[in-house]
Amino acid sequence: MRYKLLILVTAIFFLAGCTFSAESHEKIEQSQEDLPFTVTITLPQQILVNEPFTITAQLINNVDEAFAMESRKDIFYYLIQDHESRLINTIVLPEMAVHRTFSGSTAITEQYTYKINEPGIYEVAAVAEFTVEADGSKKEHKIKTEKRRLEVIQSSQK
Repeated sequence: MRYKLLILVTAIFFLAGCTFSAESHEKIEQSQEDLPFTVTITLPQQILVNEPFTITAQLINNVDEAFAMESRKDIFYYLIQDHESRLINTIVLPEMAVHRTFSGSTAITEQYTYKINEPGIYEVAAVAEFTVEADGSKKEHKIKTEKRRLEVIQSSQK
């Protein structure tokens, strides 16, 4: 009996460890209150099936201080999820680093164009991923925007 219980507990831990979402294994800073940065996202509320649409994401430096930062060429990656929270877009994150200065009281704006081929309600968010260098140390940041709702409809519904 003890042997069966041990196998059952091991199996539960194994299965729990193997099931995770795209976000569960990443440390994403949800609160922007204690950071000098904020992130925003804009996109249309409604589009047609197969109609290309553009998502605009901004990383804003809210203080007058400039920061040395390191990131990929694109600071943001984008999460588009269907009504079952399945990620529908492919995320490719190249490893090449770009060094830049993020001036005080400015913003970095990026755009991502995508099209969805199935009608429905989707949730869209963007995640800024970068490293700030200050006082001889580096701090990694992953900051997620609020989710935005996107309705995709057939052309006869609009």
